[in-house]
Formats: sequence, structure tokens, C-alpha cells
Amino acid sequence: MDHNIDYSGKFCGKYKLLKKLGKGSFGSVYLALDTVLKVQKAIKIMDVSNPQQAIELFKEAELPYKCNHNNIIKILGGSIEAFESNPCFVIEMEVAQNGSIESLLKKNQLSIIDSVNMIKGILFALQHSHNLGIIHRDIKPANILLDNKTPNLSDFGLATTFNEVLPQNSLWYITHAAPEIGMTNTPSVQTDIYALGMTFYRMVNCIDDWYTYLNKINNA
Repeated sequence: MDHNIDYSGKFCGKYKLLKKLGKGSFGSVYLALDTVLKVQKAIKIMDVSNPQQAIELFKEAELPYKCNHNNIIKILGGSIEAFESNPCFVIEMEVAQNGSIESLLKKNQLSIIDSVNMIKGILFALQHSHNLGIIHRDIKPANILLDNKTPNLSDFGLATTFNEVLPQNSLWYITHAAPEIGMTNTPSVQTDIYALGMTFYRMVNCIDDWYTYLNKINNA
């Protein structure tokens, strides 16, 4: 699957893809119709090149499912499905009705008061996941989804557990990565808090794209 293409109207296993909601480094998110239960769900579709990779992908469904918090997107299930004869790992999620914080920033529709209240909700989510020994590692406006004005932390694709030393080539959302990451490559509670601080800064300043923002500053 080419995640730059919108496959709305096609099928992935039992799911009819209705609308593309977004994409990341590891997959695409769609609003989809579960043709067995006849209900709409949000699903994330990730390519599976081999069985071992599938086992690694299962973690993205397992960790947020364990968290089970009002400010963490609820995981409904995970399964291997076929898309145009190729295996994919599909994560079923609850539908967040109002998109991501990033989408609001693109429209300049986020007040300081709303920003503070939303960050407070994500702090509760992080406290809960950290108490369970889980580090998110990828906190940014695109990964905070809104259901009305309730913020939900999503996308645990880079999540790991406490004290896990990551390989030197591990992926990070570099603009939100704490400075010490380059020296230790060991995520911690503090690295999540740093990334949330960067997210809050972007929210109160309506910065939807960090690189565009830096270019404006440098060219001012």
C-alpha cells in the first residue's frame, strides 16, 4: 500500500474504506465501514512484510489497549487483513469526531483557554500510561485527536517501556525530541513531558508546521 494515495472506496479485508483521515510514517488512518457489524470505525492500516514484523506491529495495539483511559484513544481490536492480496495489520479504534489538534492549528481555530484544557487532559493520560511503565515517544498535535473538546492521545507506534535502550537508528519526531536523546537514546518520563511542552508551545502560538514556522523566523 502506498500511503500517499487515497484508497477510499476500496476494501481492506472486511472493511470498506470511506474516507482517509491521515497518514504517518507507518500507515494510513481511514474512516471505514465494518461490513460484518455494519458500523463505522476508525482503522489504521500498516503493511506487513513478514511474520516477525507483524509481531512487532501488534505492540501498537497492545500498549494503548492496556492503558484504557478517558484521554487515550480506545483500541477496539487488531487483525491481519488483506489489501489487494497483500497482508496488512489493521487496528480498530474509536472514531474521534473532530479530527486532530494539528487540523485545528491549520485553521487557526484554537484558543489559549482550549489549549490549556486540552493539555491538562493529555497530562492525565501521560500520568496514567507512565504509571503503567509505558513511554509514548511521539507526542505532537497530529497525535492528539478530539471528540468534541475531549483530547485523546493516539498513535502508540513508537511507544516503549521504561528503561528500554533503543537502537541508534530508532525513529523520533525530531522537532519534539528532548536534547538528551542524542546522547542516551533512552526514553523516559521527561522525554514525553518535553514533547508535550513543545506541543503546548505550538498550540498557544497556532504553529501547525514547525519547519514552516522556523523558516518564517529565519527569513524575518
